[in-house]
Amino acid sequence: MKSKNILLIIMLVMLLNSCATKPKVIISSNFKTKRAKIAILPFSCVGKKDTNFNESDKLTTYCIEMGFIVVERTRLQEVFEELNLELTGALSRNNINKVGNILGVDIIVFGNREYRTVSSGCMGGGGSEIKLISQTIRFVDVATGVVMISAYSEAGSQPERITRQMALVIKDRILLYIDLKGK
Repeated sequence: MKSKNILLIIMLVMLLNSCATKPKVIISSNFKTKRAKIAILPFSCVGKKDTNFNESDKLTTYCIEMGFIVVERTRLQEVFEELNLELTGALSRNNINKVGNILGVDIIVFGNREYRTVSSGCMGGGGSEIKLISQTIRFVDVATGVVMISAYSEAGSQPERITRQMALVIKDRILLYIDLKGK
């Protein structure tokens, strides 16, 4: 009985570690295919105190690789201070519009990462704990407040790869979208 439980736990851990979900990406039909100027806010983080959280910096690099024009973070911070806003993902549509107009950007990018622990036992009882990470990225049009691109992914291990995987899928979807729109 004990060896069955251990085998089950090992299989579950292997399954979760080997198959992080492929990022799900949705692109709005209103997405403009022109080269957009964007501002990337620092990611919010839930479930863990993460003092070395640099996912928005990584995403900046990936977005430049995708062809977006990215506003420098220090300029973004100046605008937030000028408008008396906190540099978080909690912005009203009106404030998104104000920030976008001052910075001259088309899109503001929000990101969130959540750390959580789940039990590998049946019905939440017993078993070992497994750490999961979920991450979302949203590209929001500053003029309309409409989400142009939304991406979501989960991983059981290798959290350092989650943003890169999401960026690659976003890039592929944008290229496919542009190709389909052009035909």
